Amino acid sequence: MRATAELADRLTELLMLAYAVTIDAAQSLTKSEGIVVMPEGSGQVTGYKAYTGMSRHIADAHMVVSDAAERRQIVKRQMLGLNQTPSEADVVRNIAENLSRFPAKSQATEAIRRATNVRRGMIGERRMAAAVEPKEEQGIQAKPV
Repeated sequence: MRATAELADRLTELLMLAYAVTIDAAQSLTKSEGIVVMPEGSGQVTGYKAYTGMSRHIADAHMVVSDAAERRQIVKRQMLGLNQTPSEADVVRNIAENLSRFPAKSQATEAIRRATNVRRGMIGERRMAAAVEPKEEQGIQAKPV
C-alpha cells in the first residue's frame, strides 16, 4: 500500500494537467507551452494555421508530425517505378513546403464583386432567353407579313 502511494506521488510530480484544443479555438489563447500535433501530416495545414498554432506560446512550442504521412505524400509525387525511400531531409523539406503555403484570402470587396457579376450574368441570361423565345410565348403579337 505504501509503495502504491509513493508511486502515485511520483507520477503526480511527473504528470501535468493539459487541455487539447483545435488551432482555431486556440487563436485567442496565450499559454506558457504548446504542442501542435498533425497526425495526418502537414499536408492538411496551411501556413496561416501553422503560424496560429505555433505562436500561442510564451516559452516552449513543439510540433509533432506523422513521419509516415509525410513519407506517403512524398512517395505519391515520385515517378512510377522509382521506389526510392524518402530520407529524413526529404521529410523535413516536405513539411517546410506544406507549411509555407499561404493561399490567397478572399476579401469582402472581392465577394461583393463576384456577387455583382453573378447578378449581371443572371440578368443577361434573362435578356438572352427573352430574345430567343417566340414572340407569342412572350405575350407579344407577331406583326403580319
